[in-house]
Amino acid sequence: MSGKTHAVVGANAVWVAALVYPLGNEVPVLLAIGALAALLPDIDATSAKIHYMGSGALGVFRGVFHHRGFFHSFLAISIIAILTQLFLSSYHPALPMVMILGYASHPIIDGFNKPGVEYFFPWRKRIRLLPKWLTTPVNGVVDQLLFIAGVAGIVFLMTTYSDLFSVANVMLY
Repeated sequence: MSGKTHAVVGANAVWVAALVYPLGNEVPVLLAIGALAALLPDIDATSAKIHYMGSGALGVFRGVFHHRGFFHSFLAISIIAILTQLFLSSYHPALPMVMILGYASHPIIDGFNKPGVEYFFPWRKRIRLLPKWLTTPVNGVVDQLLFIAGVAGIVFLMTTYSDLFSVANVMLY
């Protein structure tokens, strides 16, 4: 999926956090954290047109860190979950949940693309979540539909917490 789709889908992790924790004026920050967390798995992307995270900085380890490999695996999601729980839960109880769900949304929706994802790294078998004939290319129809649904979710969240997104409120902070 495209970077914009990953960002808006990851930002929607705030919805799950809102079901578990009472949220207030931290919602805009959590939206941004969810969006950024969803872009993190592509830190290994060296061949994409736009390197939205790190410019493929980890491409120097091509034998280990190849695109849709380790950083898209359940192992990486587990490591992120442990680290965020250990180091970020003291800031806000919803922060680890948003970070983990935002990060995990990336490999999940990449599973709808044609190449598939190495979910069980170091086993180098790419897995698709749909039959091959139903998979979609990056920027394909499913990508566009997920982007629209993600934007709709963010807009709905902003209307739900509309007082946090008003111009007057932003100027006060």
